[in-house]
Amino acid sequence: SDESIERLSEMGFSRESAIDALETVESNNVEIAMEYLLAHPPSSPGTLERRRAAREQRRQRQQSQNRRQESAASDTQPVPPNNRGDAPTQPSDTHTDNNNEEK
Repeated sequence: SDESIERLSEMGFSRESAIDALETVESNNVEIAMEYLLAHPPSSPGTLERRRAAREQRRQRQQSQNRRQESAASDTQPVPPNNRGDAPTQPSDTHTDNNNEEK
């Protein structure tokens, strides 16, 4: 979470290192992420950039998947009869022939 990243940044860790630690420990727990950061040397800038790019790709795939699911859900919604564009059919009591005369 942004709050966890901010807290780790306030402790002196870089934003990218904080994000990397939180993702590695798979938790938003600041204490666990801090222990990880203290026990492991900082990742190289290249590694951090690759991980950032991978996060962005995962986020984009998730957004795309969410849009597909929302689209599929809206495609399966039943359309009320009065919204289909066809006029309701009701039986008439009288019948008219081509000469407009009632029978």
